[in-house]
Amino acid sequence: MRFFGTRLVLCLPLIGLLLLPAPAAAEAMAVSQVIVITATVAPARSIIVNDQGQATQIISNTPQNVTPKVYVNKMFGPEQPLTPSLQQQYRSVIAGHKNLNGVVIDVPLPVTQSVQGDLRTLLTKTMSVMRLQVL
Repeated sequence: MRFFGTRLVLCLPLIGLLLLPAPAAAEAMAVSQVIVITATVAPARSIIVNDQGQATQIISNTPQNVTPKVYVNKMFGPEQPLTPSLQQQYRSVIAGHKNLNGVVIDVPLPVTQSVQGDLRTLLTKTMSVMRLQVL
């Protein structure tokens, strides 16, 4: 019992410190400073290409004529070289856009001969299956 009493006596001053109100000076303190942050975004253009090296997107934050950076499948990966054929495709796509400030342009992929052949084969097989079901 005596041990319990000494612990109670030691805990009471600590509880009293926790219940004391904060000083009045701390309550009346106000912040009157204004912080202004300015930033400059560097003009940039990026070309996103697929695994075959065809442009799928052009991203621009400027109307200025800057050399684009090339990335495969996503931005912020390793930078790829700007090939002459990719540069020609890039120029033909941006020629049709007047305002390139803050835009993402989805580049339509050209239909290749192999894809056309695959589509023709698929259509032929589908039509033959439909004929069998009709007969």
